[in-house]
Amino acid sequence: MQISTALLLNAQTTTTTVDKKVSQEALKQAFLSATEAPSATPPPTSSNVKEIVANLLGSLVSEAKSKSAILDLLQNTPVFKNLGNFTNDLKSLITFLKSEPSLEKPLLFLQNFEKNIQSVDAKILKEQVQNSGVFLESKLANTLSKEAVVSDVKSLVTELKEHLSQTNKSASLTKEMATLIQKLENPKEMLPSELQSTLKSVLDLFRQSVKQHLSFESPPMLKDANQIVNKLENSIKQMALITSKIENSPQSVEIEQHFTAQVKELLSTLKQELPKIISNENEMKPLVVQIETLVSKPSLVMQTVVTQDELSIQDQLTMLTNRIKTQIAISDPSAPKQAHYIDSRTQLEQRIVSLLKPEVFISPAVMQKLSLNLTDVEMLSDMKGVLTHLHENLTTSTSPKANEALEATNKLLTQIDYHQLASFVSSSAHLYIPFTWEGLSGGSMQMKQTQENHFHCQIDLDLEQYGKINMMLLLSQDKYIDITIATQKNELKEKVSEHLSSLKQALNEVGLITGSIKIIEYKETNGAKNDYFADEQLNFGINISI
Repeated sequence: MQISTALLLNAQTTTTTVDKKVSQEALKQAFLSATEAPSATPPPTSSNVKEIVANLLGSLVSEAKSKSAILDLLQNTPVFKNLGNFTNDLKSLITFLKSEPSLEKPLLFLQNFEKNIQSVDAKILKEQVQNSGVFLESKLANTLSKEAVVSDVKSLVTELKEHLSQTNKSASLTKEMATLIQKLENPKEMLPSELQSTLKSVLDLFRQSVKQHLSFESPPMLKDANQIVNKLENSIKQMALITSKIENSPQSVEIEQHFTAQVKELLSTLKQELPKIISNENEMKPLVVQIETLVSKPSLVMQTVVTQDELSIQDQLTMLTNRIKTQIAISDPSAPKQAHYIDSRTQLEQRIVSLLKPEVFISPAVMQKLSLNLTDVEMLSDMKGVLTHLHENLTTSTSPKANEALEATNKLLTQIDYHQLASFVSSSAHLYIPFTWEGLSGGSMQMKQTQENHFHCQIDLDLEQYGKINMMLLLSQDKYIDITIATQKNELKEKVSEHLSSLKQALNEVGLITGSIKIIEYKETNGAKNDYFADEQLNFGINISI
């Protein structure tokens, strides 16, 4: 999302009660008073930390301080090292709200933000992070969303036109699509709600056009053969993962046998299709021999010895599929053409869906119980929006515990402000997620792309019973993963070692191929952790406090 710096910072500071025209001397004094020795001053409250953050935002707007200077203050000022534990603070606030029937609405919304580590849904988690108010307030994000998607919508329009030019469809559908695409050619002129509505209509008509095209087109003569070759290609792509599963699973024999049987079945079916693909028997014979040779092998996964003159099984299968694909394209060009059309359809449909606003994550039951409309839900699907709304209610509450709850609410809002500011001045993403996990005292997770196909993730956890554990993960080429694990206590080290095989199997199940997994001595300093992957520059871009 492209966001104007001035607009962002002005929007941030307009939500505070602190005057933007704070002098540099006042800002300096605010920091001095908040960072003096504990013996000289009382512990800082959420209100004065919030004031400091607001002052820093003001200094960014006026360009009185650079981003690097403010980042240094955020990282090295003691007052910011004691902002509290977000999950625990949220739990305390929720406990209070349970005793106040008049605050049922914010209670249900806040409970919805809690995430149990054992049952978290990845898709919902992603949507909540995107709408959490950590990066920007929702209103600002909604205001600027039109600017953010303009280039994407224009690119989509170009791709849609090209795809639809190859689509055989009815005249009425063509007219409807043309009208909608014409509207999308000027996304700046559309309100966000209108843009979303138009994209949804385009998606519906696009799907209809694909169905019509496939019903109008004559089925390719070699459609079945082309599908078999595509399945065989997909199997070849899975061979590295299957090999990893065989190495890590106690059911290795069953996995190997199952995969081999599947590939042999595809090869046998493809052999039956060859006469339809190649009419010349002399040209067909070498392919038949190659298929029969592969089918006769006991395993199509593990090949322990490959001589200099012998190709690996994977190379043999790849060569075979490429030859047959070439013959299909010659004998029946419509078969690969239709397959390409379907692939293109899938990618384009995903593009349209990605531009659509994510569906709100509040359950229909909660919406009905609170008599909420969609607008209410969208506003309160933002963590900061919920807390701000709650702050207003608590300010006028007559409950004897209202002041305590108000302080907890301010504390949570201060943490959000801090992370928003840290995100901006570090050009990265600092956020927190209220994970709930029995036995977890706290932790953090940091992620960074260090090379084109290299992603690092550092996970630090503080466990009540087992002490601290640090994990460094390296993901390369979207599927190969290497892990280094450092444990503070030997008891945890033994448990990790005991369950390494289960970890490898779990990684295989989500499509990851395990490389090296090392267990080393825990190092307390942050600098030492970078030694785990000393060849990489680990300036993490996403930081999550747990």
